[in-house]
Amino acid sequence: MKSSQHWFASMTKSFTGLTAEILISQGVIEREKLAEEYVPELKGTAIGSATVQQILDMTAGTAWDESMNALMDEQPFARQYGNACGTWPMGEETNGVFGILPKIEMEREHGKTFVYNSPLSDAMGWILSAATGKRFEELMAELFWKELGAESHTYVMTDTNTFAWTTGGLNMSARDAARFGQVMGNRGQFDGKQIFPASVVESIEQGDTAPFAGNIYDERIPGGAYSSFFWLINDEDGAYMAKGMFGQSIYINPTKDVVVVRLASPEVSSKPEFDLDMLKVFNEISNALTR
Repeated sequence: MKSSQHWFASMTKSFTGLTAEILISQGVIEREKLAEEYVPELKGTAIGSATVQQILDMTAGTAWDESMNALMDEQPFARQYGNACGTWPMGEETNGVFGILPKIEMEREHGKTFVYNSPLSDAMGWILSAATGKRFEELMAELFWKELGAESHTYVMTDTNTFAWTTGGLNMSARDAARFGQVMGNRGQFDGKQIFPASVVESIEQGDTAPFAGNIYDERIPGGAYSSFFWLINDEDGAYMAKGMFGQSIYINPTKDVVVVRLASPEVSSKPEFDLDMLKVFNEISNALTR
């Protein structure tokens, strides 16, 4: 059967997170350095004063409303972000995502609370490029993707300035998404070769539950955590996910050596009960395959 590419939406963030973690393991970027130390254009801004780790874990205290109402309404700042990304055009000139990120304001103290905030993964893409002098798609290819033997072409959407949309721009096939899940579940190994250090995955798996507890996302993954743009389920198998709107999922169960990829296009972008049901489905698939 011929493969076709599907929009990954926010599963793209997990690819950005892995790229960042590999560069951290290589000493190219440091967790505790501020974003503005890598990107001078962010100096004195809300995002610029957050650390690399706070951005990766979305505990930066920047103001943001991720609700679909905000994203689709032409008035809120979030809609201007969509215009800069090129995903929700408003017919206005824009300087791309780089023109929007410095304008995002501070709302609370950095490092205390998890709030899902898509522009933070764009900020991380900017940091990665600034630190290396390379585009995100080049880094992803060099650091792990070219080693996984992808069967189909992978595409990345760009913002209005042709910068890779590291929040939600990837498009690839389900089988190639499963390759990503495999290399994560095998702690950097693929086809008998160590693509990146096991410590990279181990770091991602050590997410802090405290910033996640008690917010609306805790309803979707009870007792979960968010770490380097991955959703940690924190069950007995240590399972975790890449997740995107409209039901996109790469479920990784390292204990049972199971990867489940779901690519979908439902009418509703997301609901807590929908997420809970899918967690049960993924768990049942894992159990059925390992009985």
